[in-house]
Amino acid sequence: MMRTQTFHARNAREAVAQIRETLGPEAVVLQVRKVRAQGLAGWLGRPRIEVVAALPEPDTAAQAQDVLAQVKRELAELRALVERQQTTPVAAPLPLETEPDCPPEPGELTDFLLRMGLLPRYARQMAAALRVAEAPQGGVTHRGMLAALQSLLQERWRAPVPLQRDCLQVLVGAPGVGKTTALCKWLARLVLRENQSARVWCADGERPNLSESLRLQAELLGVPVARLGAAGLPSDPSRENHWQFVDMPGVSWQNRAAIEALRQRAEAWGPVQWHVVVSAAYDTRLMLQQVESFSCLPLAGVMVTHVDEQPHLGKLWNLLCGTNCSVRFLAGGQNIPGEFSPATPAALGPAILWAESAPWAASTAVGAAGKASAMQGVADWS
Repeated sequence: MMRTQTFHARNAREAVAQIRETLGPEAVVLQVRKVRAQGLAGWLGRPRIEVVAALPEPDTAAQAQDVLAQVKRELAELRALVERQQTTPVAAPLPLETEPDCPPEPGELTDFLLRMGLLPRYARQMAAALRVAEAPQGGVTHRGMLAALQSLLQERWRAPVPLQRDCLQVLVGAPGVGKTTALCKWLARLVLRENQSARVWCADGERPNLSESLRLQAELLGVPVARLGAAGLPSDPSRENHWQFVDMPGVSWQNRAAIEALRQRAEAWGPVQWHVVVSAAYDTRLMLQQVESFSCLPLAGVMVTHVDEQPHLGKLWNLLCGTNCSVRFLAGGQNIPGEFSPATPAALGPAILWAESAPWAASTAVGAAGKASAMQGVADWS
């Protein structure tokens, strides 16, 4: 359910002020149109705009039930896994395969990692590493395995490089991944939540940049938009006082020549931080191929869109296992502002590892090596 409200204003800046004062920073703009003013102002032809905004009202109780049900399912799976393996000697890890599509070794631990979303290659590697970590204890235990898995995922996690205000922030990606919507969400976060200033440059690529939705959202946020010519950025002594973004049309990830031409073109722009945008709705291997293709650019991170279309985000751990990039932002939905937040290990799941009451956190039954690993995991993620 959403509570909608209509606002009338002389310009976009006045409309944004009214929306923020009435509904707060979480408000979502649903519709914008020009209307004729009433009375003398209308007779004189002075334009006004009508903005329909809404405040989402999430069903927190239902969300809590869904999370609890998911945690219970994962806990039941892990309990069944451990009960089977406690009666079975731990097999020595097999040599790791180098082919990305090699079949995983049999075993409940690998099956769990596959259900988590890992590709067979990375599930096999991680399962072997977990067995090696648990071997000194004489067997795989439930709590010890959870602690070791959290520690192993922590090692895979890479924090994004810091964002620099004096650098151009350039979003690149294949057509259709939601790059422009993600940029609008980022702008809304900076302007409405963090009270910072920004400006946007529209650059043409293999095809012209004709994004009207970006111009409309930028106008509502009071963010200036200009077209970036072949000569690069004009001289701007106040550049360090605001964030600067470049919006570009999508580039085919299979067109290496176009990506290289984009890199060479950006040399005239000055310092640049590149962000590749991929869709969580795509096949995992396709996401990896797209990131690999754009890795000829000095990427500052990966931005993942359409996360609202994936019930579990464990598949995104493949980006940490299979590339040298970090995941910076997670974005979902079409609403602006909407779902847009920094990526964290907890957001990628599985939920049972990052719950505040993780079943292994307070246990005294873990062996010495497993307990040390568990306590280190708690210290690092608290």
